[in-house]
Amino acid sequence: AEITRAFAAESISVRTITQHEITHDGAAQVVVTTHQTNAGAMKRAYDTIAALRACVAAPVMMRMEG
Repeated sequence: AEITRAFAAESISVRTITQHEITHDGAAQVVVTTHQTNAGAMKRAYDTIAALRACVAAPVMMRMEG
């Protein structure tokens, strides 16, 4: 829920969220695909997500075009 709030705060529409298998240490990889947005809003959402206590590793952001 915290991740989706970060996107909502920047008016970024989420297309898909996929949570991969939980590891032995209780962590899970989460992959989020958004609808088209601007780089500034995405960077602000990224920074918010990176600061979350639940985020145990640096997030990775990849731009997709098409």
